[in-house]
Amino acid sequence: ERLRWMPENYGKLYILINLANYKLSYYKDNEFVESHNIIIGKAYRKTPVFSDKMTYLVFNPTWTVPPTILYKDMIPAVRKDKDYLTKKNIKVFKDNLVKSPEIPSDSIDWMNSSGKNFYYRLVQDPGPNNSLGEVKFMFPNKYNIYLHDTPDKNLFQKEERSFSSGCMRLENPISFAELLLKDIPGWNAEKINIVISTRKETTVNLKTPVYVHIQYLTTWVDENGEIQFRNDIYDRDGAVLEGLNKKN
Repeated sequence: ERLRWMPENYGKLYILINLANYKLSYYKDNEFVESHNIIIGKAYRKTPVFSDKMTYLVFNPTWTVPPTILYKDMIPAVRKDKDYLTKKNIKVFKDNLVKSPEIPSDSIDWMNSSGKNFYYRLVQDPGPNNSLGEVKFMFPNKYNIYLHDTPDKNLFQKEERSFSSGCMRLENPISFAELLLKDIPGWNAEKINIVISTRKETTVNLKTPVYVHIQYLTTWVDENGEIQFRNDIYDRDGAVLEGLNKKN
């Protein structure tokens, strides 16, 4: 049933992501190339299922704190520790305009701040401790979901990896970036490492867009003909089965 929701043509270059399997697989001309472990959204901040096109990468990305994380996580953290933003290399800007001026964090009344009266923009500087790590992979979509590196490498050792706030974290992202950029002259592992060492945000457009298909498959038949099962981490199977069993 879930495969019926997918496009008939996945594209020449495409990425298949199975959320229930915590896995990303890259294909070229319908031939498997490589796979990577991923971390997905928590049960209460689920990563959505959709398809779109990856068009560019960003090395040394800044991170603008999104509204949900800002209200539910960041403001409470600052209330507990006034130096929290400094420790995380996060700057505060007067408003959401791109050229808005930076302001001191202690000029804000954090105790009385909420989603209704907080008009400031919080941005984390590039660096190894940035929440997006050293690279993010962008496929612009209405959900504002993307793939990115993470400083929390140890989480990839977990069997079940639903730890994010919706976006997907990728294991070994630098090698994956090298793979995606290898058809662009001059872009190799050495060039990538040089760019990362500058700590300056750098955008690189892909020569050919890569389709990204995010799925949620709790069971499938693998290449050896064996049936695979995974936990229904988002409790979605029941609703699908109920829909299928309804009488017309």
